[in-house]
Amino acid sequence: MKGSTKYQLLKDDFDHAVKQIELRNKEIELLRASRDSSIHEYRQLFNERMKLKEEIEFLKDDVQIRDEHIERLEKELQEYKRAASKS
Repeated sequence: MKGSTKYQLLKDDFDHAVKQIELRNKEIELLRASRDSSIHEYRQLFNERMKLKEEIEFLKDDVQIRDEHIERLEKELQEYKRAASKS
């Protein structure tokens, strides 16, 4: 085999390897961008979830206050009914 032919084969192999590395690096860049996007989306969803949990707790407190108010009103109504039946 001639020296130039060996050189050309080695150069072709090297060029192919470089091209494969470039393709892999592009894949890595795309995966990193996708990961960064996913992390950003996860953080947004996490923050939204925390806000919703806070809102739910507020609403639970509000419901409890309303339930207590309803209970007081029902007791008052019962007292009025008892007073009315005694009269």
